Amino acid sequence: MPAPIDLSPLPPCDWSPQLRDLLGAALRDHDLVDQPVSGPGQLNSVATLAHHPRLAIAFGQLVGSLSAGELSARDREVVILRSAYLTQSTYEWSHHRPLALRAGLSEAEVQRLGSDPIDDEWPAREKALLSAVDELHHRSALSTTTGRELAEHYRPRQLLELVFLAGCYRTVATLLNSCEVPLDSGVEALSPPVRR
Repeated sequence: MPAPIDLSPLPPCDWSPQLRDLLGAALRDHDLVDQPVSGPGQLNSVATLAHHPRLAIAFGQLVGSLSAGELSARDREVVILRSAYLTQSTYEWSHHRPLALRAGLSEAEVQRLGSDPIDDEWPAREKALLSAVDELHHRSALSTTTGRELAEHYRPRQLLELVFLAGCYRTVATLLNSCEVPLDSGVEALSPPVRR
């Protein structure tokens, strides 16, 4: 069965020179990838976005800003993996699980990110973070309670980053799932836990 949207990843030789230069530099500068931006092992997510160079460049700049932002790497990966679970994005889960482990999450914590409801073992700060991701996913808004809990732990700039990060990775998952973007070579396929 073909993908709902058939946009196969473009080989780098078909990318615009501007896209190759700007997007490649942005990804390398922010240490976002373990794989090269082009050639064997390229990121298929980036190669799929290459169908729309202007959008790909803008997206690369947004992701670069978020990765170099004020949220800790641990918080960032908590948000991304929770989003990957909620959207059932195998691509995001497979790519970000190793990043989450490097950011200090344990294997048990990674697995708990893929469970409902959010358990009480999380510290208050991370529980508020997870509640925020869930609310943004399901309602596109934060509840007053979650907003207050977040404000106890995060500065205004971090709160803005949180909202953008959750929205960004939900959008990415929508693209990845709709185009059935294949995992990159060398990346172990790790599906998020199935939602019940």
